[in-house]
Amino acid sequence: MIENETKFIGDDAMKTLVWNVNFKGGTEKYGASTELMKFRNVISEENVDAVILDEFYKTDDYPMFKQTLESEGFFVVEDGREAKVGVNQVLIALKKNRFNSINFESVCYPTITENGLNYLAVEVELDGIPTVIIGIRIFDHNITVKGNTVDSYKVCRKNFDELIKMINTYQNKSFTVICGGDFNHARILGLTTKFYSDDELKKSYTRNDGDLAIQYEGGYSYHHIKNISKDNELILGTPEQGNSYRRNKLDHFLVSENVQLSDLRYEWKKDSSERYLSDHAVLLAVISVQKKKG
Repeated sequence: MIENETKFIGDDAMKTLVWNVNFKGGTEKYGASTELMKFRNVISEENVDAVILDEFYKTDDYPMFKQTLESEGFFVVEDGREAKVGVNQVLIALKKNRFNSINFESVCYPTITENGLNYLAVEVELDGIPTVIIGIRIFDHNITVKGNTVDSYKVCRKNFDELIKMINTYQNKSFTVICGGDFNHARILGLTTKFYSDDELKKSYTRNDGDLAIQYEGGYSYHHIKNISKDNELILGTPEQGNSYRRNKLDHFLVSENVQLSDLRYEWKKDSSERYLSDHAVLLAVISVQKKKG
């Protein structure tokens, strides 16, 4: 069923929020977050049109959280897999009056429960352009037990390759892609705005010890992601200022070349007691989509 809604209101830009909300996958025994309603205030304050939450699962207050979003005009869909250790979920909420249509029956859910790509995808029509909104989290749950290893980065690379394969399927059907989430690579060497050859990456990463060297060996550094994205006619959108997790930028947009990202930034959010709401900053952008040439 495709629900028709009013055409874009006013400006054709879509304000989008992406946030790792630190539930860590599993049950309420895992992660620093045990309730969702505290994140609702941020969504309201930012006045966004699209929301992607990753490292999410349905807590006891989820029905209230979802009902509140729906009462304010959002279409809400979440990963329906069982919450257990090693399984993280994704939520997407879309302001219905910002889209020409939302295809409720097109929602694509993951089937792999452990060490597979965490994702959720919804097909929409955005200003007359067929578009897919994808929320993701890439992670090897063994990292929490064994720490980062070459094998863990190989798992992350496998997840990323799976994402690219899925995106290619949508691209082959002429969909514009808007993807956002936590990519979980290690610390970035070099400039986020620059492309580096494999020889340059090898020289830079392998002369360092520890995490930097093994992420190169595992084929999963920030610049591996950036290069592969370019090869697949995609743009990796990363704020130049600030970090999203400790001293690193882990959260990004991955969009088609006909998508423009503006006001791209990270923002750290606190509660009334001045405690951070998550161990990740919010990733925000204003998104405009142009019709593809040809």
